[in-house]
Amino acid sequence: MKLFLWCTALLALAAPALGQKCHEDDPFEPNDRCGEALALEPGFYSWRYLVPESREDRWRILVPAGEPLEVDVIFYQSLADLDAWLLSADCSTTLQQATSSSDHELLRWTNGTGSDVEVVLRVAGVPGVACGNYMLDVRLGDPGPFAPFCFGNDPSEPCPCGNGAGPRAGCRNANGVGGRLTAQGSTSVALDDLVLRGASLVAGKPALLFVGASALDGSGSPLGDGLRCVGGPVVRLGTAVPDGAGVATFGPGLGALGGWSAGERRHFQIWYRDFAASPCASSSNSTHGLSAHFSG
Repeated sequence: MKLFLWCTALLALAAPALGQKCHEDDPFEPNDRCGEALALEPGFYSWRYLVPESREDRWRILVPAGEPLEVDVIFYQSLADLDAWLLSADCSTTLQQATSSSDHELLRWTNGTGSDVEVVLRVAGVPGVACGNYMLDVRLGDPGPFAPFCFGNDPSEPCPCGNGAGPRAGCRNANGVGGRLTAQGSTSVALDDLVLRGASLVAGKPALLFVGASALDGSGSPLGDGLRCVGGPVVRLGTAVPDGAGVATFGPGLGALGGWSAGERRHFQIWYRDFAASPCASSSNSTHGLSAHFSG
């Protein structure tokens, strides 16, 4: 399996004040034209700014042969409506474009040319944009057997009371962030060394890990202040109490409880208690989902 180069830093989303930096471009200028595009490595990049005078940024990304590239441009519609394009190195050809009316634009492209290729990411504000503040999440490589899904910032599947959170997280909890679910170890049934970790949960409040045979991405129903991302049959894999940093760990040895076999796919999620003053007043929430394809 190819090495997965997912170099994302987990940064909290905090919306800048309305009008912030509207007349002050970011320190990466000039990068408005194709020849001025600046190099980007995989990772998470906090606020960049577009001002009315330019309304455009360009970034250069090297994509190895055969590798998939995914770029998420994250912003707040209340501040600006931004669009995004992936272009050829000379900016003459559009490879992918994203021009929705949501709070993020997602671009995916796989380099099938047979050689390493540079592409240019173009981010631009629609005409009349007052202030373009945005973040970038750049991912390069094969995600392997694990695939997160059912996020709290998806406009097609909104959180129960408008409590969306940052990218690749669950719905916002009383701490102002969304719970996350990550995996360590392997999907080998024989080794049974899979460890699942919940992060940005509520310290000292019980958390329950469960697994199901179906994913409800795109049709998740409310689950407390979060979304139900996993469907039946569902098996509870145990509870844990998050530490002071809001981290809860489950496993290894989960396979004996879950009963999965080689070649099967299962979908995981954590439900956890929240404070009484949680955003939707249910006093509970959930992470996003995480799918795993098991091997022998």
